[in-house]
Amino acid sequence: LMNELIKYDEFNKIAALDSYTAQFSDAAGGQVKKVYENTNKYLIGERSLPKGVTITGSKTGTTASAGSCLVMAVTGKDNSRYIAVVMKSQDANVLYNEMNKVLEYTK
Repeated sequence: LMNELIKYDEFNKIAALDSYTAQFSDAAGGQVKKVYENTNKYLIGERSLPKGVTITGSKTGTTASAGSCLVMAVTGKDNSRYIAVVMKSQDANVLYNEMNKVLEYTK
């Protein structure tokens, strides 16, 4: 899914933001304004990426059965593109520690 999403410029622009405000019409035709806050700790400045790695898209998620999960499209140190996935982490701290280990393998 991430491999397909990163083909779209609009997704890449929105995914790199710390928040996004959407305006749309609800089922009754009323106007709705909703702010979506990014929960990716790299993008909101709570964690640091390995040197030379840039995020081009990401999706976080947490459920009881899946644990803490993170899928990221990144550009590595040599400008190659990668999709990195960490799933079923026991908490956010472990999730980002594991993702840093994965991202260290980008060239």
